[in-house]
Amino acid sequence: MEAAVELLGEGGWGAMTARAVAERAGANPGLIHYHFGSLDGLRHAASAHAVDVVLGGATDRLLAAEGADEVVGVLDDLVGELAGGPGARLPVELLAAAVRDPQVRSQVAGALRRVREQLAAQLAAADPAAAGSAGATAVVVVAALDGLLLHRILDPDLDLTAAAAQLAPLVTGDGKLP
Repeated sequence: MEAAVELLGEGGWGAMTARAVAERAGANPGLIHYHFGSLDGLRHAASAHAVDVVLGGATDRLLAAEGADEVVGVLDDLVGELAGGPGARLPVELLAAAVRDPQVRSQVAGALRRVREQLAAQLAAADPAAAGSAGATAVVVVAALDGLLLHRILDPDLDLTAAAAQLAPLVTGDGKLP
């Protein structure tokens, strides 16, 4: 899976062939077909793993951050990690595949739903009086993170620290946007 996700991030879906994945992993190409049944099976498994790579510990890191300053640091780091270097293509490829393939769309949507639910639960716990709006706030935060990621991918020199600071109060439950 690591080899498949690396190839996807480096060269897109076209670069992720059974032969290329096997070569990168140091395995026999027949094993790819044996374990995944087809190239589509490999691609679906790889997209599920790629969602984990993209979101991976990001949610845990964000939810563990304490205080606005730490949240700003985590947000900036996450966007920088996802948008910088050869792996920057990975979130874009996942989104493109999600538009075309219902199974990938379901995987990505499910992962994003879990992130929103985790954030909403933390927000509701931080401020029980605002529990009714925690779900909507989580949607805004996750959508804003998607937007920050897109802007950083398109403009690698863009400094997002100030933008991350605008989101921090929403993530921590400390209040509304400044």
